[in-house]
Amino acid sequence: MRAEPGYRPAPPGQTDERPAGYPPLPARLVQVPFLEVEVSAGGGFDYVAEDTTAGWPFDWSLLGTIHDGAPDDLRLVIVRGSSMIPLLKDGDMLPVNTADTQPSPPGIFVLFDDIRPMVKTLGLLPGSSTVEPLVRISSDNTHY
Repeated sequence: MRAEPGYRPAPPGQTDERPAGYPPLPARLVQVPFLEVEVSAGGGFDYVAEDTTAGWPFDWSLLGTIHDGAPDDLRLVIVRGSSMIPLLKDGDMLPVNTADTQPSPPGIFVLFDDIRPMVKTLGLLPGSSTVEPLVRISSDNTHY
């Protein structure tokens, strides 16, 4: 199926209006856009400014089993590097929930360190203040 940049299908159950000449997506499909940025998992890469482009269609009933928010909150990124092996490997496609910005419960997050975006495991340190929480940032690969 061909995707159009900037096109977003309607949420499940609503009418989907696509450009002339394209068949409508079935109501159960949502299109998750790519962020044209590769997230570093060690090894580095050249950072290119973010830009949202056409993505991949996903069956919402399947996607809903791992994401309980709105489809518009999701983006896809490509992992580069080895610091998150064995969980994430170089070239893996990773869905990112842009609405989830709190590392509680702990999980995998994409963050920006003023140099480049990177993917790491984040979690609040036990006993840290809710006013000024301390966050643990770690790699899954034991060699890092």
